[in-house]
Amino acid sequence: MTKANFQAIDASGKNFNQTEDECAQEGGHLTSIHNEAENTFVLALIYGSNAWIGLYFDGLIGNWTDGTPNDYNNFFGSPSVFNKCTYLVGQHGIPDLYRFWVIDDCTKSEGLAVCKKSPA
Repeated sequence: MTKANFQAIDASGKNFNQTEDECAQEGGHLTSIHNEAENTFVLALIYGSNAWIGLYFDGLIGNWTDGTPNDYNNFFGSPSVFNKCTYLVGQHGIPDLYRFWVIDDCTKSEGLAVCKKSPA
């Protein structure tokens, strides 16, 4: 796992771009996830909630808000993506989707968002 600082923030009533802006104000970005260990770690941070992560789609191309390579994914099935954003399912009441990534409209709000910044 990377040596980065992760923080779950309240995203109630905030869309993807608003939560990315909040992360940027703290010197980071919505989190990128590059392996199963990071996915599991972030899942523990958001236990019981869904959370925006930093993967967005410009057409069919997936990009992380921090500019890192799109080298890992954990989507449930094959996502339908056109200008959409990604959240991680941490709610236990959705057993088929728990711990997977889901694509949704970027203007919606999720319960949490996870920020990631490099250590100082």
